[in-house]
Amino acid sequence: MRKSVFKKNLQGQGWLFPPRLDQNIAENAPVRLVNAIVEALYICVIERTSSYHPRMRLKTALVAHLDVCV
Repeated sequence: MRKSVFKKNLQGQGWLFPPRLDQNIAENAPVRLVNAIVEALYICVIERTSSYHPRMRLKTALVAHLDVCV
């Protein structure tokens, strides 16, 4: 079985504008709750390979679902 290789999931990385991505997100925004929940999950071996980390894919799916439901 091959070892899965994912892109780094660096949420605190800086970039040109704005300096930090999370500066534009309100403290009480639902995405912060999704982030806290997914970060607390134990995610074990993922069988298939992808360019993106499983946590990032799960967060994207959950936030997209929240946008549809709200």
